[in-house]
Amino acid sequence: MPKSIQTPEKTALDLIASIMGVNVTNVITSVMGRIGRVMTKQPVVERACCTNCGLCAKACPFDAIDPASLEIDESTCIRCFACVRICPTGARKITLMTGMNVSIPSFQ
Repeated sequence: MPKSIQTPEKTALDLIASIMGVNVTNVITSVMGRIGRVMTKQPVVERACCTNCGLCAKACPFDAIDPASLEIDESTCIRCFACVRICPTGARKITLMTGMNVSIPSFQ
């Protein structure tokens, strides 16, 4: 039976972040958002597939999706794609800067 690998309570990144007074999750989210903005356009919704369930608006960590219209506020969206992952019908799509649509699997 293989032994489980023990990991320390805090990683080096956690230690550096605590010294600098920042939250690791926020730093990673910010970096990924910047990369996402360079490589992708904001997620779009295929209205024919959308059931208006509102899960995308609830999943958005920055409240960038209007719960009534389900439209994304470009100035607030960080391209974390939580809305794309949560969509049960696959109505939310990622569009790469090349113009190619990408679907990612739901993690429900």
